Amino acid sequence: MSYDFYLAVPREGEDADEMMERICAPSPEASPDTKADARRRELAEALVMSSPKLELFLPDPEEYAKQMSVSLDEAKRQCNNVELNVPEDDPSGIQIEIYEDGAMVTIPYWHDERASEFMQEVWGYLQVIERNTEYKTYDPQLDRWLDLSSDIEEVTSRYRNVVQKAQAQFANQAQPKKPWWKFW
Repeated sequence: MSYDFYLAVPREGEDADEMMERICAPSPEASPDTKADARRRELAEALVMSSPKLELFLPDPEEYAKQMSVSLDEAKRQCNNVELNVPEDDPSGIQIEIYEDGAMVTIPYWHDERASEFMQEVWGYLQVIERNTEYKTYDPQLDRWLDLSSDIEEVTSRYRNVVQKAQAQFANQAQPKKPWWKFW
């Protein structure tokens, strides 16, 4: 589970599900677009310049074609995103995906004491994306478009509340009195 941010050009009357579909799902008639590829890579470069720890991951269409049993052309159409991840040993777990028509930034629900610190990091990535594109940031947890100049406290509070509820629920789960295999 993660706290997600969608970035896209707002469209009148479009709900969050429609926006997510538009951002992440390749169009059936889509073909490889070198200009769109260049835009995605430029945005990825801007993000890496803002935080050199980010690692670029580009899907391998040939490997994808084998795994999904699709043609190479279909794999190229479907593998149209650029992914940026923090290193495995980085505690934030932040992931950024850049698509042809938008982007998504996620942070896992596992931070409590360091929630403000990691949300500040996410905020920096959101600002870089907005500065380098026409995208705005949508928060589906709050169900509204964000103002990056003023909404960080509300977002951090919402994030922290979910983390604390999840931790409390996990702590309150009844533990079995004996191992499951001991049925006598």
